[in-house]
Amino acid sequence: MPAIKRLVLMTAAATTCVSSWSALAEEKVAPGVRYRAITEAREPQVIHVLEIDRDAPGISFVSSVGAAVRGSETVTEMARILPAERGQVLAAINGDFFQMGGEPYRGTVQGTTIIDGEFVTGPGGGHAFCIDRNGHPAIERVGGRFELAWPDGTKTPFRVNSSTTDFKSEVGAADVVLFTPRFDASTKTKAGRELLLTPTADSPKLPLRVGQTYALQVAEVSRGADTPLEPGGLVLSLSTKAAATAPQVRAGDTVQISTAPDSRCAACETAISGDPLLLVGGQIKPAPDKGPPARAPRTVVGYGERQIFLVVAEGRQPRRAVGLSHREMAERLLKLGCTDAMNLDGGGSSTMLVAGQSKTPAEARLQRPVGNALLVVRRSEP
Repeated sequence: MPAIKRLVLMTAAATTCVSSWSALAEEKVAPGVRYRAITEAREPQVIHVLEIDRDAPGISFVSSVGAAVRGSETVTEMARILPAERGQVLAAINGDFFQMGGEPYRGTVQGTTIIDGEFVTGPGGGHAFCIDRNGHPAIERVGGRFELAWPDGTKTPFRVNSSTTDFKSEVGAADVVLFTPRFDASTKTKAGRELLLTPTADSPKLPLRVGQTYALQVAEVSRGADTPLEPGGLVLSLSTKAAATAPQVRAGDTVQISTAPDSRCAACETAISGDPLLLVGGQIKPAPDKGPPARAPRTVVGYGERQIFLVVAEGRQPRRAVGLSHREMAERLLKLGCTDAMNLDGGGSSTMLVAGQSKTPAEARLQRPVGNALLVVRRSEP
């Protein structure tokens, strides 16, 4: 039975919205992976829906920051540069809110990104869509005790691969930032103090992972900035403010960093952040709109009992698609069978790629370069 007809039958008790839907396109992307574009008779809308069965064979989810955390690429470019041994990209959507302008931190993201278990950005508060080692989805509030312990026992919170507070960030900064080789070739800082760190022999190995405590030896203390990032090493950058009050350390000293989470994300292999929450346990989170709804293009990730949903609503096109408010999107997700969902970056960032073809916007050349993306991948045959 076609997917659109099955949907109508499953939701016959709530037909006000669903009965006005009609399919513009339907496509079986792979076993257990289906795409369709739907419109509504009542007003111009175009909503792109990708449904992935939670038990679909050989399917995994991968987050991507492109070539590096710093800088931005289109969703199509991020899909193209995924290593071939990782698998075939079947589909992708844009991800978190990001620094759009202002070098040197263009492309840095607001929240947490975990790639194949490696902690790449964050923690930035808010929520993250997570996939654990067994392929189970969750939407978690992400935070934790990401702390640096100095030799004198003093503890200082830090973030990973963001700007320091010496840069006026649109998406978040910290007084103390730990840079990994994922960031770029160097830290791009302009001021402060930086420590080149290497793991001790009894420390957990890099790359950085959640839920670990690392013992790191200070290899070098730099009074300058823009320290190179080398494989196998880390750079701890202190903003001008933090450098003025931080304990003094010398080459040869040992510091410890803890990445203890306050959620289940320690078990995550993949995570990508967003906000606000749209659905929790089948309940709509956004309050009713006061006055005309704030409609815009939207990108959303969510899941139900049997499926994971990637959804993009077009907007700002009066004759084709007027867009959705957060609440309107939540209502439509609920009709699809989604129980838990989170908003991602929208507006001009909203993009869905299916089988190598950009569905939104209509022409791939119009895609906005973004900070990160969520990819649906079919694993390569052994």
